[in-house]
Amino acid sequence: MIKTGKVSFDYVVIGAGAAGCALVNRLLSSNINNTILLIEAGGSNNVPEIQDFTRAMSLRGTVYDWNDKSEPQGCMDGQPMDYDAGCVNGGGSSINGMVWVRGNPLDYDGWAANGCVGWDYNSLLPVFTRTENYAGGGPNRGTTGPINITNALSQNPVSNAFMTAMANMGFATNADYNSGVQNGVFYTQLNVLQTDPPIFGFRQDAFSTMIQPGINDPRLVIANGAIATKLQLDGNNNVVGVQLFIVDAFFDVGVNVEAILCAGTIRSPQLLMLSGIGDPQQLANFGINCLVPLSGVGQNLQDQLVVFVVRALQTIDPNHFSVMDNGVFAGNANAPPDYQTQTFYMAANPGFPPNSFAIGNIVLHPASRGTLSLASSDPLARPLIQPMLLCNPSDVNLSLQGLKLARQMANEFAASSSWLGAELSPGPNVVTDAQLIDYMNQSSVPDFHFVGTCKMGPQSDPGAVVNPRLQVYGVGALRVADASIMPTVTSGNTNCPAITIGGRCGDFIVGAGQLTTAACATVAP
Repeated sequence: MIKTGKVSFDYVVIGAGAAGCALVNRLLSSNINNTILLIEAGGSNNVPEIQDFTRAMSLRGTVYDWNDKSEPQGCMDGQPMDYDAGCVNGGGSSINGMVWVRGNPLDYDGWAANGCVGWDYNSLLPVFTRTENYAGGGPNRGTTGPINITNALSQNPVSNAFMTAMANMGFATNADYNSGVQNGVFYTQLNVLQTDPPIFGFRQDAFSTMIQPGINDPRLVIANGAIATKLQLDGNNNVVGVQLFIVDAFFDVGVNVEAILCAGTIRSPQLLMLSGIGDPQQLANFGINCLVPLSGVGQNLQDQLVVFVVRALQTIDPNHFSVMDNGVFAGNANAPPDYQTQTFYMAANPGFPPNSFAIGNIVLHPASRGTLSLASSDPLARPLIQPMLLCNPSDVNLSLQGLKLARQMANEFAASSSWLGAELSPGPNVVTDAQLIDYMNQSSVPDFHFVGTCKMGPQSDPGAVVNPRLQVYGVGALRVADASIMPTVTSGNTNCPAITIGGRCGDFIVGAGQLTTAACATVAP
């Protein structure tokens, strides 16, 4: 349909990842009578290796991944880092570990306090609850939404023993870390539909749960294998079209009402810059005419690093099929937690010794800030990812203390049960702070939670790219709705927050009624 000449749609959604699928789901569930084009660079996710939740650890670095790499990290021994992002229907929700974490209520209240009106936790709670079908029920949880959530798959002899070990260390048991209070030790909640062996559970990615049920809706067209390469603006800086690259040629699609950019933290800012929206000097370096000067595009990149303590499994659980069964949120009870620790039962997983058990510690709120910038004016070239990991001294100290905490947890688990054997890494000879920091620099990896490069903020914020209704400053008929709009990263895994951002954007559009192009006036920069 796209190739038969220029066509147009009312809403053009760029990216069928977590946020894009939630946005389209919200539009389709309303009574608007508008046409929607959903653009996705990747293809189908209806393949066994994605749908079988037990195979999640083997998906990164495959054809379902953009397979990006960062620039060398000067604060981490010059290493480039893998930056995994889903290039497939469902985006990151189709290749991630399926850990379901809303974040801390104070994360969102902090956004609102800094000028992002309507993004406080209570305002987002209806979006959280309508999205999920939580098997445990309880206060502030949804039980009728499209995405099934359970912690039953995380309960087994090994994870039960870990709960006991953490209680010995003084951590309170948290029956539901998504009900408003995060701190404590828990069984991991997974967005998985439990089923019988040998599958045990099906991944509940955003596409399968939020788009597939409405795939035959006549209002919706899905374009797979299509890369958005440029936003087309009229003389008043309203988006009127999108240029696509499909197979080996470029095609134009018209935008009647709005384009919504849901391409993620890496590719949303890249597309803005390629379209002449960004820092004038950077655009000039590549011969791109700056149509809308917006210096915050590509700035404010944040990521959460994970560092592991790994021990051999002394005893093998013959019936074990899951990987990430337990976690701990730790920190001041009156603030968002400092740390998230996650257990990994590694029978045979890439990057870990066979039959090992890891405890990963994640600094949830790093102070380091990086950038996403263009490498070329070629729309098919990869952008430059420079997260500046561990370049803020406070991050080094927090990561060091978190590594020590993870080691204490592993030691206690080994002492109080028969599951764990000798420490494999950092290793018994790594004991001083200097040695531990060297280990962190060499072995820490990004945890797939990068955000912030199209920051949401009030007009008074010079780094803001979108306003609290996710409209791009200085551009009409254009919003960004994905993890890139987060002012600060949330406390935990970012899949659920990204889905919530998409749903919230849908609320803004549906709440405004059936818009016309004239109604989408240019938002003042």
